[in-house]
Amino acid sequence: MSDSSIYTETAKSQSRALLSLILAVYASVVATVTVIVQLMNFFLDRSKITLSIQRQTVPIEEGIPGAGCEIRTLVIVENTGRRPVTIVEVGARRLFPKRGFAALPCDRKMPAALTEKQHLSALVDEEEVDLAEVEAWEARDAVGRCLGRLYVAPRLTRLRSHLRSYWAKISKTKVGH
Repeated sequence: MSDSSIYTETAKSQSRALLSLILAVYASVVATVTVIVQLMNFFLDRSKITLSIQRQTVPIEEGIPGAGCEIRTLVIVENTGRRPVTIVEVGARRLFPKRGFAALPCDRKMPAALTEKQHLSALVDEEEVDLAEVEAWEARDAVGRCLGRLYVAPRLTRLRSHLRSYWAKISKTKVGH
C-alpha cells in the first residue's frame, strides 16, 4: 500500500464522518421544529372560554315617563378558542356560608354549542342571587368541568370563605366522633 492510498482512505472516512454529522444535525433540527409546532397546535386547540359581566339600566315600563329603571346583570360567555365547546350551565359560585352553585337562565336552549367567536348570555336574577355573595361566575360542560371562571370577590374574601368552609367541615367531623 502506498502513502497516497492511505490518505485517500482517511479522506473518505473523514468525509463520511462529516456527512453523518451533517445528517445528525439536520435530523435533530427537524425533530425540534416538529415538536415545537406540535406543542403550539396542542395549546392553540384547547378550549378557551371568556366570561364577562355587563350591567344594564333598563326602563321598567316602556313609554311611561318617570316609571323608573332597573339594573340587570348579564353574564356573557364567549368562545375565544378555535375548538367548539358545549356549555351546559352558566352560574354563580357562592361564598360561605351559602356555598354551592346557582344556575342562571340563558338566552339559548341548553346545552349550547359555541363555535369560534360565538357567545351566549345569562341573566342574573338578583332576587335569587345576591351579588355580594358571589365568589365567581362559571361556565360548565356536560362532565361538570369548569370551562371558564371569572372571579368577582377579592382574593382575601375568597380565602376567608374557603377557610371558614374548611373549618366548618372539620368541626362537624369532630362533633360526630
